[in-house]
Amino acid sequence: MSNPEKPDGGTSTRKQPVDAGDAIQGSRLSPRDRGLALLDQLLGPEHARAARETWLALAPDFERYVVEFLSAQVWDRPHLELRVRSLCTISALSALGHHHALEVNVGIALNNGATREDIIEVLLHMAAYAGFPACWEGLTIADRVFKERGVT
Repeated sequence: MSNPEKPDGGTSTRKQPVDAGDAIQGSRLSPRDRGLALLDQLLGPEHARAARETWLALAPDFERYVVEFLSAQVWDRPHLELRVRSLCTISALSALGHHHALEVNVGIALNNGATREDIIEVLLHMAAYAGFPACWEGLTIADRVFKERGVT
């Protein structure tokens, strides 16, 4: 049975933006505006603003890359809901040992509807593919984020 509230009749698994009247993906917004809107959704408006200010101070081109490429062209692609993209990102970052980005993305995953159990399971899965130290480090970082957010 189709869902009349979804443009595709309810068959898409892509999570729609929380605060936007229209879906960000597929909208007629410029890549920059799409990226800014999605970044606000992923991080929350205050954290997104603070992150962008930091990136602008470090290297304005980096801020542009994150907003116009990473947010608008990678995260805003169709077919995978944001929760799934977050879990994929957590697995890659844990495997690569990018701890700061992993911490940020555990928070993003929670914002995107991933549960504590989802995140832990992805990190446990990484033990077989990225090694036990990567799993352990990832679990430690995730636990810190869970405690900061009161996730039990």
